[in-house]
Amino acid sequence: MPKFKTLSIKTQLLMVVVVTGLILFSIVFYTYYEVTAMVAKNNADYTKDVMYQIERRIGDNCDLLEKIMRSVSFDSLVQDYMLETDPYSKYQIFYKLKPNFLNLVSIKDGILDIGVENYSGTNFFVRGQNSALQAVIDAAKDRTGAYYTGIVDLPIDGFPHRCFLLISDIISVRTDATRGQKLGTAVIVFDADVLGIDTQDPIEAPDSKFDLVDRNDLIYSSNDPAMVMTALDPEVATHVAFGEDTITIGGQRYLIHDQPISRFGGRIISLVPENVLFGDLVTLRNLILVISVLASLILLVFFASLVRNILSPLDKFVRHLESIRTDRIGDLRQQSVGLTGYAEINTMAQRFNALLEEIETLTTHNLQTNTRMFELRLQQKKLEIAQLKKQINPHFLYNSLESMKGVAVSEHAPKVFDMLTALGRLYYYSFKGSDDVRVREELDTILSYVRIQQVRFEDRLRFSYEVPEEIMDCMIPKMILQPIVENAVFHGLESKLEPGHLRVEGRIENPGLLRFRILDDGQGIDPATLAGIQRHLEDEDETTNSSSDTESGIGVMNVHSRIRLLYGAPYGLSVQSEPGQGTTIVIDLPVRRNQDA
Repeated sequence: MPKFKTLSIKTQLLMVVVVTGLILFSIVFYTYYEVTAMVAKNNADYTKDVMYQIERRIGDNCDLLEKIMRSVSFDSLVQDYMLETDPYSKYQIFYKLKPNFLNLVSIKDGILDIGVENYSGTNFFVRGQNSALQAVIDAAKDRTGAYYTGIVDLPIDGFPHRCFLLISDIISVRTDATRGQKLGTAVIVFDADVLGIDTQDPIEAPDSKFDLVDRNDLIYSSNDPAMVMTALDPEVATHVAFGEDTITIGGQRYLIHDQPISRFGGRIISLVPENVLFGDLVTLRNLILVISVLASLILLVFFASLVRNILSPLDKFVRHLESIRTDRIGDLRQQSVGLTGYAEINTMAQRFNALLEEIETLTTHNLQTNTRMFELRLQQKKLEIAQLKKQINPHFLYNSLESMKGVAVSEHAPKVFDMLTALGRLYYYSFKGSDDVRVREELDTILSYVRIQQVRFEDRLRFSYEVPEEIMDCMIPKMILQPIVENAVFHGLESKLEPGHLRVEGRIENPGLLRFRILDDGQGIDPATLAGIQRHLEDEDETTNSSSDTESGIGVMNVHSRIRLLYGAPYGLSVQSEPGQGTTIVIDLPVRRNQDA
């Protein structure tokens, strides 16, 4: 199957057509041979039924003949006739027997003669002495029990007859000393038709041959009169002996069946010519083959059309793909392909053109994304420059702060020491480490910054935060919260005379959104300034191109720009404020765990 998949569509379709043709012809031949077998079986069943009917008729006639034979053998007059030695008494018995024998002859059509013979040479037959008949009786002297001779020609009343003889011993049933002795022989002479085919009930298969043969393989009855009194073909006899089903005679094939007739050693043989039995089937098979060939030719025409309508568009499509691969293209929308054919071909062309448009759109989007990333790096550089302007040399300043901490300890100034420690942490965090930090690291930086401002503002600045432990290890960009806290102190709380409160809250709003809220109760923002800030935040082009040279660029606008450049909409900042009531800044970020960073 894997090799089949690698073949061309044309080859696969051709193989399908060839296999379909083979299957079609196989079905035709299989059906033909199955029907042939069924016809042969039906013929065999019919033949066996005919043979059974013939054998049953023969059996019934044999039963009648043997019953007559028993009537003769056990008749008291017959036994007296066999034992009587006085000629005059024997003659008197003869006149009594003759009417009885004549009555027995009339019982069954076809009985030609009945007679008896004793071992002293005395015999009596209804139709008188017959030397030919005597010769047949003498030839069967070695028989035992009720014995049927083979078919013989005998002159009866001056006319030749094809006859069978039923010969049986006469056993004494007297109560004297002769009881059980063999007294002589009883003979019934009957026409061969008695054990033959019933001509009044013709066989319904005139082309089939039904031959009845005697114990000497001589045909004595047949539905073909020309075969009567001819010897059975030795080849037929051989096939019957070996139980073969078919035979060829004179170039003609026959189905052969046989049925033994055990009563007299005969046999029923049937020969059915195959050309007669299967002639219509052969004609039908040839007709189906011709129709199949014509249908195959028509299918080939449709196949050629199918191949042309499928492969031609596909070839054009492949050439178009090759041209797209090799050409230096600009707008992919201009490289759309036009294919005509089946509905699937048209659908493929439409989807390919849609794919080109989607690739063009994705290419444009990728270019825009790269541009945004470049702008983000530019913003970061600007932020670094701005920080450098405010921080002459962070390393020098950090080392100086460490020295000042030592002086504060020696001078016993704990507040100064705390401020310097917090300031050192803040500066160290601002220029060390990666661009992404955990929430807890950003929160520690905010605490350091607030600690410095609390020393500065003394009791006028209160700070609190509510950040669940579940988000402490979430990853956020560095310096995202601290600039907003710084703005809240300097622009919201510094000018407030009474104590102010600064609060940071963080929570996961939904599985993909991390939200921070920085709240202060400072001076707030006047409506005009707030509207300008909100307009800048909502305008993406303004946001990404805003300058970072001002304090606001370092603050709200810079943070919003960084978030939008990193993650795009809908992430970023939103501002809510009322003069004299304070300001709330909401920061939306995507939820990123440490493994996603």
